[in-house]
Amino acid sequence: MLFGSKKKKNEDGQRPIMPTRVKVIEKKEHFLQVQRTISSYSGYKGSRRKEDDLAIRRRVLEEIDKSREVLTDILEDAYNDGDTKTQQEVRKAQDQLDVFSDEVDLAESGHKYSFFSAQRSISGGMIKQLTKFDASIIDLMNQLVKAAARVQTKYLGKDSSLSTVKELRKIKQYITTARNEFTNRIEYIKKI
Repeated sequence: MLFGSKKKKNEDGQRPIMPTRVKVIEKKEHFLQVQRTISSYSGYKGSRRKEDDLAIRRRVLEEIDKSREVLTDILEDAYNDGDTKTQQEVRKAQDQLDVFSDEVDLAESGHKYSFFSAQRSISGGMIKQLTKFDASIIDLMNQLVKAAARVQTKYLGKDSSLSTVKELRKIKQYITTARNEFTNRIEYIKKI
C-alpha cells in the first residue's frame, strides 16, 4: 500500500505496474552514478546548473590529468627501453588528451545559454538526457584511466599478457569517444 491507499488488482490478481516509476528510477540511476563520483552534483536543479556543469568539467579535466601522468610515465619507460613504437602511440594519445583538455576548458557555458538561467524551466526529459551524458562521460573517463593503468602495469612487468600497442589504441579510442560524448553534451545544452 502506498500512503494508506489500496490498489485494485487486475484480472490476473496482480497489481498494475506504474510506468512513471520506471522512468523515475532510470533517471535516478544516471544521477546516482554521477553523484557517486561527484558528491556536489545536484542533477541540474534550479540555480545549481552552472555549478553542476563546472563540476563535470573539473572531473573530466582531473581524469585527463591522471591519464596524462600515467602516459608520461609509460613514455619514460618506453624511452628507457628503446621502444619507439610505444613512444609514438603514447605521444599520439597525449596529443589527443591535450586537445580534449583544451576543448573542455574552452567550451562555452554559463550565461550564454538559457539553460543556465535559474528562471528557465527545464523538462524532466531534458535533465534526464543531460545526466545520461554526464554519466556516460564519467564512465568513459574511468575506462580511460583504467586502460592507462593497465599499460603501466604491463610496462612494470607485472602483466605480460597485454599488448601495449593494442591497449594504447584502446586509450585513444576512449579519448575519441569521450570527446565526442562531451561535444554532444555541449551541443545538447545549446539547444535547450
